[in-house]
Amino acid sequence: MSAYRVTFTPSGPYFFGNEKTFQYPGQKVKNDFGNLYYIRGERMPMQTTILGALRYVLLPTKGLNKENLNSEQNVSAIGKASFDIDSQKIQEFGQIKKIFPIFLRKDEEYFIPTPFDHNYAVKAERNGLTYYSPMSDYGEVKTLDGDKLYLRDYDAKEGIKDSFMSLSDAHLETELFTSDVRVGINRSDRSEGGFFKKEYIALKKGFAFAVFADIEKEGLHGKVFTVLLGQGKVPFSVLFEKADSKCVKEMEETIIDIMKKKPVAYNRIYCSSDMLTDCGKLYGDMRFAITKTRDHRSFKTKIGGGVEKGSTLHRLIAAGSIFIPEQGKEEKALKAWKNNTKQENAANIGFNQMILIEKGE
Repeated sequence: MSAYRVTFTPSGPYFFGNEKTFQYPGQKVKNDFGNLYYIRGERMPMQTTILGALRYVLLPTKGLNKENLNSEQNVSAIGKASFDIDSQKIQEFGQIKKIFPIFLRKDEEYFIPTPFDHNYAVKAERNGLTYYSPMSDYGEVKTLDGDKLYLRDYDAKEGIKDSFMSLSDAHLETELFTSDVRVGINRSDRSEGGFFKKEYIALKKGFAFAVFADIEKEGLHGKVFTVLLGQGKVPFSVLFEKADSKCVKEMEETIIDIMKKKPVAYNRIYCSSDMLTDCGKLYGDMRFAITKTRDHRSFKTKIGGGVEKGSTLHRLIAAGSIFIPEQGKEEKALKAWKNNTKQENAANIGFNQMILIEKGE
């Protein structure tokens, strides 16, 4: 087994779609979201996108014919089928044993989604940079579900913004993505109403997406592949580098150290990845949560081309979300994300990763 750091560098602006911002081939619109004039791509790829890219790279015999996809050599290398978030069986992907959450890197500096409890009312502290500073003035309120917490120092005007935190010094980067708006036309509608605008995303120069992955294959260190990703089939270079077996643990320890330096009176759980869970069962054991969500639906590549739409739309809790569990229920909360087959499959490709941040002294 080898641990690798796999880096994905886009060659230009890209478009990662989601449930509400794009149509797939053959879709018949049945809701208010299908024919938007302005469609916007996601800034970050899904863990499923990363898995698909790795499966393509490791596929010994490329092709979409039945014989190639079902050959013993290919099944051994990448597994039988695409990731299925609705699967009731444990899925395996051949040589790909484990994928960890997506992060950003610039050379040897790593960036993760800023914890959502950061106080954006705090402005630049030094060198023109803003550093992670959690909101900490909690009040208590009695509810039918028990005593819950609320934040007195939450600034509604500032809200929760999307940014990334450096694991080198905890400074925040807020302008890593820019938009590239392009005009398109629906081929089935040649009138003026057929025009639309599509917002591609450009990642700041010098930055790239990256994951750590456990792969049962030697000899990948230093190799570079090209993979077409996203709806626009944009070329990404995929670089494999051998990593230390302790790299993920060391990264988690760094996150814990950063978040504990600014003490908060409660133990917190930081979501380092997007999360698939039953929120109804989970929230009863929580005193506080500050979250965002992302939509996800499985798509399967069909032999001969085209895609097959999954039957269920899942709403994921976004990376960066923060939970405060009831005292003594921290471990129960952590296990809640891995208590069934769907969640275990999700965890194996980088979803459902959480880090317990114990309160500071």
